[in-house]
Amino acid sequence: MIRPSRPVPARLPSLRGSALLLWLPLALGCTDAGDDKAEAGETTETDGGDGSDGSDGSDGTDGGDGTDGGDCTLVLQGHEPADGAINVPLDQNIWLQMSETVDPDGDWSVAVSPALTHGTAVDGDTITLSTAGALAADTAYTVDVTACGQSTAFSFTTVDGGGGDDGGDGGGDDGGGDGIDVPNDALIGNTYVLDLASASWAEPAGLGALLGTIFQDPLLFGVTDADSADLWVSLATSAMGSGSSGVIVVDTTTVIGQTSFAGAPQLTTDPADLTLRYSGVDIPVEDLVLDVEFAADGSTLLTAHAEALGDTRNVGAGLGLGSGDDAFCSAAVAFGITCVPCGDGQPVCMEMELTVSDAPLAAGVSL
Repeated sequence: MIRPSRPVPARLPSLRGSALLLWLPLALGCTDAGDDKAEAGETTETDGGDGSDGSDGSDGTDGGDGTDGGDCTLVLQGHEPADGAINVPLDQNIWLQMSETVDPDGDWSVAVSPALTHGTAVDGDTITLSTAGALAADTAYTVDVTACGQSTAFSFTTVDGGGGDDGGDGGGDDGGGDGIDVPNDALIGNTYVLDLASASWAEPAGLGALLGTIFQDPLLFGVTDADSADLWVSLATSAMGSGSSGVIVVDTTTVIGQTSFAGAPQLTTDPADLTLRYSGVDIPVEDLVLDVEFAADGSTLLTAHAEALGDTRNVGAGLGLGSGDDAFCSAAVAFGITCVPCGDGQPVCMEMELTVSDAPLAAGVSL
Protein backbone atom coordinates (compact mmCIF):
# COMPACT_ATOMS: atom_id res chain seq x y z
CA MET A 1 0.00 0.00 0.00
CA ILE A 2 0.46 3.82 -0.01
CA ARG A 3 3.70 5.59 2.53
CA PRO A 4 7.93 12.54 4.25
CA SER A 5 9.64 21.03 5.06
CA ARG A 6 11.67 19.90 2.11
CA PRO A 7 12.46 21.75 -1.10
CA VAL A 8 9.67 21.48 -3.64
CA PRO A 9 11.06 19.72 -6.71
CA ALA A 10 10.71 21.32 -10.10
CA ARG A 11 7.62 20.00 -11.79
CA LEU A 12 7.94 18.11 -15.01
CA PRO A 13 5.89 19.16 -18.02
CA SER A 14 2.50 17.52 -18.30
CA LEU A 15 2.72 14.13 -20.01
CA ARG A 16 0.08 12.74 -22.30
CA GLY A 17 -0.40 9.86 -24.72
CA SER A 18 2.72 8.44 -26.23
CA ALA A 19 4.81 10.65 -23.93
CA LEU A 20 3.73 8.43 -21.03
CA LEU A 21 5.02 5.37 -22.81
CA LEU A 22 8.35 7.13 -23.34
CA TRP A 23 8.53 8.44 -19.77
CA LEU A 24 7.53 5.31 -17.91
CA PRO A 25 10.59 3.28 -18.94
CA LEU A 26 12.82 6.22 -18.07
CA ALA A 27 11.16 6.54 -14.67
CA LEU A 28 11.75 2.89 -13.99
CA GLY A 29 15.28 2.82 -15.44
CA CYS A 30 14.25 0.26 -18.06
CA THR A 31 14.65 2.10 -21.35
CA ASP A 32 17.26 0.48 -23.57
CA ALA A 33 18.80 -1.24 -20.55
CA GLY A 34 18.45 -4.65 -22.16
CA ASP A 35 19.58 -3.37 -25.55
CA ASP A 36 22.61 -1.68 -24.06
CA LYS A 37 23.62 -4.85 -22.27
CA ALA A 38 23.07 -6.92 -25.41
CA GLU A 39 25.14 -4.54 -27.49
CA ALA A 40 27.90 -4.47 -24.89
CA GLY A 41 27.96 -8.28 -24.86
CA GLU A 42 28.03 -8.60 -28.64
CA THR A 43 30.82 -6.07 -29.03
CA THR A 44 33.02 -7.57 -26.34
CA GLU A 45 32.39 -11.12 -27.50
CA THR A 46 33.48 -10.20 -31.00
CA ASP A 47 36.56 -8.30 -29.91
CA GLY A 48 37.11 -10.40 -26.79
CA GLY A 49 40.69 -9.28 -26.32
CA ASP A 50 39.49 -5.94 -24.96
CA GLY A 51 37.78 -7.56 -22.00
CA SER A 52 39.71 -6.79 -18.83
CA ASP A 53 39.73 -10.43 -17.70
CA GLY A 54 39.49 -12.21 -21.07
CA SER A 55 42.84 -13.60 -22.04
CA ASP A 56 41.99 -14.38 -25.65
CA GLY A 57 38.32 -13.46 -26.00
CA SER A 58 37.76 -16.55 -28.16
CA ASP A 59 34.49 -17.56 -26.51
CA GLY A 60 33.49 -14.32 -24.81
CA THR A 61 32.97 -16.17 -21.53
CA ASP A 62 35.36 -14.14 -19.43
CA GLY A 63 35.38 -10.85 -21.27
CA GLY A 64 32.53 -11.11 -23.73
CA ASP A 65 29.35 -10.89 -21.65
CA GLY A 66 30.35 -7.94 -19.49
CA THR A 67 29.50 -9.90 -16.35
CA ASP A 68 32.96 -11.05 -15.39
CA GLY A 69 34.83 -8.46 -17.40
CA GLY A 70 34.36 -5.62 -14.94
CA ASP A 71 31.55 -3.95 -16.93
CA CYS A 72 29.41 -3.13 -13.88
CA THR A 73 26.76 -0.50 -14.65
CA LEU A 74 24.48 -0.48 -11.59
CA VAL A 75 23.86 3.04 -10.24
CA LEU A 76 21.38 4.73 -7.91
CA GLN A 77 18.76 6.64 -9.92
CA GLY A 78 16.25 7.74 -7.28
CA HIS A 79 15.32 7.38 -3.65
CA GLU A 80 12.79 8.17 -0.95
CA PRO A 81 12.99 10.07 1.34
CA ALA A 82 14.37 12.85 -0.82
CA ASP A 83 17.76 14.37 -0.05
CA GLY A 84 17.31 17.06 2.58
CA ALA A 85 13.78 15.95 3.53
CA ILE A 86 12.69 16.91 7.05
CA ASN A 87 9.86 15.78 9.32
CA VAL A 88 10.16 12.27 7.91
CA PRO A 89 7.77 9.90 9.77
CA LEU A 90 9.38 7.43 12.15
CA ASP A 91 7.85 4.47 10.29
CA GLN A 92 9.06 5.63 6.85
CA ASN A 93 10.75 2.92 4.82
CA ILE A 94 13.73 3.80 2.62
CA TRP A 95 13.32 3.07 -1.09
CA LEU A 96 16.24 2.95 -3.52
CA GLN A 97 15.52 2.97 -7.27
CA MET A 98 18.45 1.45 -9.17
CA SER A 99 19.30 1.70 -12.86
CA GLU A 100 18.63 -1.96 -13.60
CA THR A 101 17.53 -5.24 -12.05
CA VAL A 102 19.46 -5.79 -8.83
CA ASP A 103 21.30 -9.02 -8.13
CA PRO A 104 20.89 -9.67 -4.37
CA ASP A 105 24.45 -10.99 -4.35
CA GLY A 106 25.83 -8.34 -6.69
CA ASP A 107 28.38 -5.57 -6.24
CA TRP A 108 26.39 -3.16 -4.07
CA SER A 109 25.91 -2.23 -0.43
CA VAL A 110 23.88 0.18 1.68
CA ALA A 111 25.04 1.81 4.93
CA VAL A 112 22.85 3.95 7.21
CA SER A 113 24.31 6.34 9.77
CA PRO A 114 23.55 6.51 12.66
CA ALA A 115 23.26 2.73 12.75
CA LEU A 116 19.73 1.56 12.06
CA THR A 117 18.15 -1.85 12.49
CA HIS A 118 16.30 -2.62 9.27
CA GLY A 119 15.32 -5.34 6.85
CA THR A 120 16.51 -5.34 3.24
CA ALA A 121 14.44 -6.58 0.32
CA VAL A 122 15.24 -6.60 -3.40
CA ASP A 123 12.44 -6.54 -5.99
CA GLY A 124 13.51 -6.00 -9.58
CA ASP A 125 15.31 -2.67 -9.70
CA THR A 126 14.12 -1.56 -6.26
CA ILE A 127 15.82 -2.01 -2.89
CA THR A 128 13.67 -1.45 0.19
CA LEU A 129 15.02 -0.90 3.69
CA SER A 130 12.18 -1.72 6.09
CA THR A 131 12.62 0.36 9.22
CA ALA A 132 9.65 -1.06 11.18
CA GLY A 133 9.40 2.16 13.17
CA ALA A 134 13.06 2.00 14.26
CA LEU A 135 13.87 5.55 13.14
CA ALA A 136 14.63 7.85 16.07
CA ALA A 137 12.82 11.16 16.45
CA ASP A 138 14.52 14.43 15.47
CA THR A 139 17.52 12.60 14.01
CA ALA A 140 19.53 13.28 10.86
CA TYR A 141 20.23 10.08 8.92
CA THR A 142 22.63 9.57 6.03
CA VAL A 143 22.18 6.71 3.57
CA ASP A 144 25.28 5.74 1.61
CA VAL A 145 24.66 3.53 -1.44
CA THR A 146 27.70 1.92 -3.06
CA ALA A 147 27.30 0.19 -6.42
CA CYS A 148 30.07 -0.95 -8.75
CA GLY A 149 32.59 0.89 -6.57
CA GLN A 150 30.76 4.24 -6.83
CA SER A 151 29.27 5.79 -3.69
CA THR A 152 26.19 8.05 -3.57
CA ALA A 153 24.83 9.49 -0.32
CA PHE A 154 21.69 11.36 0.70
CA SER A 155 20.36 12.58 4.04
CA PHE A 156 17.04 13.23 5.74
CA THR A 157 15.81 14.25 9.20
CA THR A 158 12.97 12.62 11.11
CA VAL A 159 10.03 14.35 12.72
CA ASP A 160 10.43 15.88 16.17
CA GLY A 161 8.70 13.56 18.62
CA GLY A 162 8.64 16.04 21.48
CA GLY A 163 5.45 17.15 23.17
CA GLY A 164 4.04 20.61 23.73
CA ASP A 165 4.48 22.30 27.10
CA ASP A 166 0.87 23.25 27.59
CA GLY A 167 -1.02 20.29 26.15
CA GLY A 168 1.02 17.43 27.51
CA ASP A 169 -1.56 15.81 29.77
CA GLY A 170 -4.67 16.60 27.77
CA GLY A 171 -6.33 17.57 31.02
CA GLY A 172 -7.98 20.80 29.90
CA ASP A 173 -11.63 20.73 28.86
CA ASP A 174 -10.85 21.75 25.31
CA GLY A 175 -7.30 20.37 25.15
CA GLY A 176 -5.97 17.69 22.88
CA GLY A 177 -3.07 15.53 24.06
CA ASP A 178 0.69 15.39 23.94
CA GLY A 179 2.23 17.84 21.52
CA ILE A 180 -0.75 20.13 20.92
CA ASP A 181 -0.63 23.54 22.57
CA VAL A 182 -3.99 24.93 21.46
CA PRO A 183 -7.51 23.83 22.38
CA ASN A 184 -9.29 21.66 19.89
CA ASP A 185 -11.84 24.34 19.05
CA ALA A 186 -9.01 26.66 17.96
CA LEU A 187 -8.54 24.33 14.98
CA ILE A 188 -12.10 24.86 13.70
CA GLY A 189 -12.02 26.47 10.27
CA ASN A 190 -8.41 25.49 9.57
CA THR A 191 -7.92 24.09 6.08
CA TYR A 192 -4.57 22.63 5.09
CA VAL A 193 -3.10 22.32 1.58
CA LEU A 194 -1.87 18.82 0.68
CA ASP A 195 0.37 19.38 -2.35
CA LEU A 196 0.24 16.04 -4.17
CA ALA A 197 2.66 17.29 -6.84
CA SER A 198 5.51 17.54 -4.33
CA ALA A 199 4.50 14.54 -2.21
CA SER A 200 6.79 11.62 -1.48
CA TRP A 201 5.17 8.71 -3.35
CA ALA A 202 5.87 5.17 -2.09
CA GLU A 203 3.27 3.48 -4.29
CA PRO A 204 3.18 2.99 -7.19
CA ALA A 205 6.92 2.50 -6.86
CA GLY A 206 9.00 4.61 -9.23
CA LEU A 207 6.13 6.71 -10.58
CA GLY A 208 6.12 9.57 -8.07
CA ALA A 209 7.51 12.10 -10.55
CA LEU A 210 4.95 11.13 -13.19
CA LEU A 211 2.04 11.33 -10.75
CA GLY A 212 3.32 14.71 -9.64
CA THR A 213 2.77 15.98 -13.19
CA ILE A 214 -0.81 14.69 -13.17
CA PHE A 215 -1.93 15.81 -9.69
CA GLN A 216 -1.13 19.49 -10.10
CA ASP A 217 -4.00 20.78 -7.94
CA PRO A 218 -3.82 20.22 -4.17
CA LEU A 219 -6.11 18.19 -1.95
CA LEU A 220 -7.55 20.09 1.01
CA PHE A 221 -7.96 18.80 4.58
CA GLY A 222 -10.19 20.86 6.85
CA VAL A 223 -11.42 20.88 10.44
CA THR A 224 -15.10 21.84 10.54
CA ASP A 225 -15.98 21.27 14.22
CA ALA A 226 -14.45 20.05 17.47
CA ASP A 227 -15.11 19.10 21.05
CA SER A 228 -12.78 18.08 23.87
CA ALA A 229 -12.11 14.61 22.41
CA ASP A 230 -12.88 14.68 18.69
CA LEU A 231 -12.48 16.68 15.51
CA TRP A 232 -14.93 16.77 12.61
CA VAL A 233 -12.98 16.81 9.35
CA SER A 234 -13.56 16.98 5.61
CA LEU A 235 -11.55 16.55 2.42
CA ALA A 236 -11.96 18.57 -0.75
CA THR A 237 -10.54 18.61 -4.24
CA SER A 238 -9.51 22.02 -5.47
CA ALA A 239 -8.33 24.03 -8.42
CA MET A 240 -5.97 26.96 -8.65
CA GLY A 241 -7.69 30.19 -9.66
CA SER A 242 -6.93 31.78 -13.00
CA GLY A 243 -3.95 34.06 -13.36
CA SER A 244 -0.90 34.08 -11.13
CA SER A 245 -2.66 34.88 -7.85
CA GLY A 246 -2.42 31.28 -6.64
CA VAL A 247 -5.92 31.50 -5.13
CA ILE A 248 -7.29 28.06 -4.24
CA VAL A 249 -10.85 27.37 -5.34
CA VAL A 250 -12.69 24.55 -3.55
CA ASP A 251 -14.13 22.03 -6.00
CA THR A 252 -15.88 19.02 -4.41
CA THR A 253 -16.03 18.41 -0.65
CA THR A 254 -16.24 14.97 0.98
CA VAL A 255 -17.36 14.94 4.61
CA ILE A 256 -15.47 12.40 6.73
CA GLY A 257 -17.11 13.51 9.96
CA GLN A 258 -16.34 12.87 13.61
CA THR A 259 -12.82 11.55 14.19
CA SER A 260 -11.12 10.76 17.48
CA PHE A 261 -8.35 13.17 18.49
CA ALA A 262 -7.39 11.22 21.60
CA GLY A 263 -3.92 10.66 20.15
CA ALA A 264 -3.28 14.38 19.55
CA PRO A 265 -1.39 15.71 17.73
CA GLN A 266 -1.90 12.60 15.54
CA LEU A 267 -5.25 11.84 13.93
CA THR A 268 -6.33 8.95 11.69
CA THR A 269 -9.43 9.31 9.54
CA ASP A 270 -11.98 6.65 8.75
CA PRO A 271 -11.83 5.34 5.15
CA ALA A 272 -13.46 7.68 2.67
CA ASP A 273 -14.29 7.58 -1.04
CA LEU A 274 -13.90 10.65 -3.23
CA THR A 275 -13.16 11.61 -6.81
CA LEU A 276 -10.06 13.49 -7.88
CA ARG A 277 -10.56 15.49 -11.05
CA TYR A 278 -7.45 16.42 -13.05
CA SER A 279 -7.18 17.66 -16.63
CA GLY A 280 -10.82 16.78 -17.17
CA VAL A 281 -10.34 13.18 -16.02
CA ASP A 282 -12.26 11.84 -13.02
CA ILE A 283 -10.20 9.47 -10.87
CA PRO A 284 -12.35 7.74 -8.22
CA VAL A 285 -10.41 7.03 -5.04
CA GLU A 286 -11.53 4.27 -2.70
CA ASP A 287 -10.83 3.71 1.00
CA LEU A 288 -8.65 6.77 1.45
CA VAL A 289 -7.17 6.83 4.96
CA LEU A 290 -5.20 9.82 6.20
CA ASP A 291 -2.77 9.78 9.14
CA VAL A 292 -1.97 13.39 9.97
CA GLU A 293 0.13 15.11 12.61
CA PHE A 294 -0.65 18.68 13.60
CA ALA A 295 2.04 21.17 14.57
CA ALA A 296 1.80 22.11 18.25
CA ASP A 297 0.22 25.48 17.39
CA GLY A 298 -2.04 24.06 14.66
CA SER A 299 -0.44 26.26 11.99
CA THR A 300 0.57 23.34 9.74
CA LEU A 301 0.24 19.62 9.32
CA LEU A 302 3.75 18.32 9.96
CA THR A 303 2.96 15.18 7.96
CA ALA A 304 -0.04 13.77 6.16
CA HIS A 305 0.30 10.12 5.14
CA ALA A 306 -2.31 8.74 2.74
CA GLU A 307 -3.16 5.24 1.55
CA ALA A 308 -5.88 4.49 -0.98
CA LEU A 309 -6.90 2.67 -4.14
CA GLY A 310 -7.05 4.75 -7.30
CA ASP A 311 -9.51 3.59 -9.97
CA THR A 312 -7.67 3.89 -13.30
CA ARG A 313 -10.60 3.17 -15.64
CA ASN A 314 -10.68 6.73 -16.96
CA VAL A 315 -6.94 7.32 -16.88
CA GLY A 316 -6.03 5.31 -19.98
CA ALA A 317 -8.27 7.34 -22.27
CA GLY A 318 -7.14 10.59 -20.63
CA LEU A 319 -3.52 9.73 -21.39
CA GLY A 320 -4.24 8.47 -24.89
CA LEU A 321 -3.46 4.85 -24.03
CA GLY A 322 -6.77 3.47 -25.26
CA SER A 323 -10.45 3.54 -24.40
CA GLY A 324 -10.67 0.25 -22.49
CA ASP A 325 -11.15 0.22 -18.73
CA ASP A 326 -7.86 -1.67 -18.38
CA ALA A 327 -5.83 0.46 -20.81
CA PHE A 328 -3.67 2.05 -18.10
CA CYS A 329 -3.14 -1.21 -16.20
CA SER A 330 -2.24 -3.06 -19.40
CA ALA A 331 0.42 -0.46 -20.19
CA ALA A 332 1.74 -0.37 -16.62
CA VAL A 333 2.20 -4.14 -16.23
CA ALA A 334 5.10 -4.06 -18.69
CA PHE A 335 6.97 -1.93 -16.17
CA GLY A 336 6.34 -4.07 -13.12
CA ILE A 337 3.17 -2.33 -11.89
CA THR A 338 0.22 -4.62 -11.25
CA CYS A 339 -3.28 -3.31 -10.67
CA VAL A 340 -5.47 -4.82 -7.96
CA PRO A 341 -9.23 -5.33 -7.64
CA CYS A 342 -11.37 -2.29 -6.91
CA GLY A 343 -14.36 -2.46 -4.61
CA ASP A 344 -16.47 -3.90 -7.43
CA GLY A 345 -13.94 -6.67 -8.05
CA GLN A 346 -12.55 -5.31 -11.32
CA PRO A 347 -8.69 -5.43 -11.35
CA VAL A 348 -8.20 -1.84 -12.46
CA CYS A 349 -7.23 -0.13 -9.20
CA MET A 350 -3.74 1.12 -8.42
CA GLU A 351 -2.40 1.07 -4.88
CA MET A 352 -1.41 4.57 -3.82
CA GLU A 353 0.70 5.55 -0.82
CA LEU A 354 2.20 8.98 -0.28
CA THR A 355 3.38 11.44 2.35
CA VAL A 356 3.05 15.22 2.32
CA SER A 357 5.29 17.23 4.66
CA ASP A 358 4.57 20.64 6.18
CA ALA A 359 1.10 21.22 4.71
CA PRO A 360 0.34 24.94 5.21
CA LEU A 361 -2.95 26.64 5.94
CA ALA A 362 -5.02 27.74 2.95
CA ALA A 363 -5.61 31.42 3.61
CA GLY A 364 -9.27 32.33 3.66
CA VAL A 365 -10.49 28.81 2.85
CA SER A 366 -12.88 26.86 5.11
CA LEU A 367 -14.61 23.61 4.21
